[in-house]
Amino acid sequence: MNDVPIMPNEFKGGFNKNCGYTKTSPRKWTEKEITWMNELLKKGYSIKDIATSLNRSEVSVSIKAKRLTKKDGTYNKKHYQEKVKYNYMFLNKIKPKTVLDLYCGENDIYKDYKTTTNDINKNILADYNEDAFKLICKLYYEGKKYDLIDLDPFGSAYDCFDIAIKMAKKGLIITLGELGHKRWKRLDYVETHYDINNLEDFTIQNIVKYIQKIGLRNKKRLIPVFVFEWENIGRVYFEIEELKVTKQWGGEWIMLEEYEELNYQLEKRVGELLDENERLRDLCEKYEEEHRTTFEEWKKAINIINELEKWLRSEIKRLEDIQNPKKGIKPYGEEYNHYTLLIGAYDNALDKLQELKGVDK
Repeated sequence: MNDVPIMPNEFKGGFNKNCGYTKTSPRKWTEKEITWMNELLKKGYSIKDIATSLNRSEVSVSIKAKRLTKKDGTYNKKHYQEKVKYNYMFLNKIKPKTVLDLYCGENDIYKDYKTTTNDINKNILADYNEDAFKLICKLYYEGKKYDLIDLDPFGSAYDCFDIAIKMAKKGLIITLGELGHKRWKRLDYVETHYDINNLEDFTIQNIVKYIQKIGLRNKKRLIPVFVFEWENIGRVYFEIEELKVTKQWGGEWIMLEEYEELNYQLEKRVGELLDENERLRDLCEKYEEEHRTTFEEWKKAINIINELEKWLRSEIKRLEDIQNPKKGIKPYGEEYNHYTLLIGAYDNALDKLQELKGVDK
């Protein structure tokens, strides 16, 4: 979007002392500056445009906007309806009776199930308000099992993967916040956790494969039913099957041919799901763009109609004033009748404009 309005200088805050971790001294955010930024976001301006308006870096604006949405509960809200839709489809597929929602937030997606909820935020009403990893360790120690476990953190739930796989019987849903590191070309986290050492290998497919290996170590197949990747986040819906094993010389071994076939089918399935997701997203973006263009044209047309209406009403009033006998015009004379015809024509035009808008006069 072009021609972004520039924020007034008086909205800017002072500068904080440089602590040595940034290249420049950071500027304080003021309430007026935050309001200005939010208004530009509502109007559809990009982070780059807003950074120009505020005379800030794109990183500064992006981080501030993200923090604000986390604070008011709207972070990733644009994906929420999609998550709800596919949660519903997944629940219908695996038909769980018990659910562990380890990072529940304020949503009530599982209100119709026997659900154990947790959120570290003590202001959120949940069964537990504890650190997710400590709680899942406690529940595992107590011998708890759940048909479905949902891991939907604001970052990564990596530490909980192994125990969650051990405890889940039918399904596992994981949100992959670590994909956000790819945007900043950071590999430090995925190098140590997923053995990913370059950006080319930093894909949701490789992360899914790594999680599936954890499943195999626990003698479980993790079959991806839905796989989504948005701008800085991913979400994977795994159906769980117990892995068949064969006993040999007193030990348990996964049959090699079965494992290779399984790995091939899983890779193929993840690829198909990602391709389908990309196709659907492209269709949605195309629809939204067409709808936005149509809506903008419609607004312009309505503005033109409103201006014409205003002019017609003022002309009708002006002509009716001229027809007033007190102004000296002869009633039903030639001049009077001329104005009457004009008023009638203007009134008909006004009706047509109202019909175009789809309202009664």
